[in-house]
Amino acid sequence: MSYVGAHMIGNHTIALSTALTVSAAIGGATEGATIVVFDPPGSGGTYPIDISDDGSITGSWSDVAAQLGESFVRTPDGAITTFAKGGAHPKETAASGINDKTVVTGYVRQYGELWGFIRTPGGKIRSFQADSTRRFTYPVGINRFSAIAGISADEHDEDRGFIRAKDGTITLFDVPGDADGTDPTGINAHGSIVGSYYDGGGAAHGFLRTSEGTITTFDAAKDAILTVAEGVNNAGSTTGFYFDSSEIYHGFVRTADGTVTAFDPPGSFATYAAGINDNGAITGSFIGGDQAEHGFIRSASGVTKAFDPPGSKGTLPRSINRNGEITGTFYNGAYHGFIRKR
Repeated sequence: MSYVGAHMIGNHTIALSTALTVSAAIGGATEGATIVVFDPPGSGGTYPIDISDDGSITGSWSDVAAQLGESFVRTPDGAITTFAKGGAHPKETAASGINDKTVVTGYVRQYGELWGFIRTPGGKIRSFQADSTRRFTYPVGINRFSAIAGISADEHDEDRGFIRAKDGTITLFDVPGDADGTDPTGINAHGSIVGSYYDGGGAAHGFLRTSEGTITTFDAAKDAILTVAEGVNNAGSTTGFYFDSSEIYHGFVRTADGTVTAFDPPGSFATYAAGINDNGAITGSFIGGDQAEHGFIRSASGVTKAFDPPGSKGTLPRSINRNGEITGTFYNGAYHGFIRKR
């Protein structure tokens, strides 16, 4: 729940989805599952980023007619509402997170800067800055209490992390030892924030910040050159990926007690874990022997299964909810959104 990209023009609600039943057989894993492919009408590219526990999805899409990047919300019944801040003069708007109340966060490009935004279920959008002295505010996630985590940035200074409470109060923070930026990537229901920071030597490390402000730093392995923490569940387990001394990317899961387990789907040459749900199931992507990127789901017990939408030349899962539903993007000559249902 970390990457941004989206926009809005009034509110256009449409239902558009194609249900496909697929069987994946990559890396030795075979499974039947239902994958629903979707795009807002007129999309030149659809990029889902987050899915709530009720199955609502948000993300961004490219409106070809308006030549503008916009955002969308897709409800569990398949209805898609597109939006971009600005009314008659829409601005680039990129959603990055959605909670169980269908409150959405992301960024909007305005005044030559990037501002954060929060969108209510009724469609009202309010923008905000994490720090008025910095030009860029990048929200990366929102929890069920509408607390938002994100990055405050500027071209001339290191990134800082922030948390915005429901009442609008913003707290900026830096990881001790950070010499080149603190970059949150997600937030759980308890207000714990996960992310990465960079030391003076250019190495990246993971961190977990509790709602009280206590920060724990970690590396996924002793030989990790780069540790990128991507998601945290309500039990405090963190997932992400790391780059080792052999120059290979692996996935990892770190439990609340600090135990780290590395993993790779069978046949993987590089693994990128992206999200973890409250049951400990993890999703992400890996590069297989065919040099293509495939999706995977890993159970809490460590069983990994691969999947792809039919015709996919590259599958990039981004988020998994409590029910094991996964959303993300795949490429088959164009980028489309998908939801994988168990």
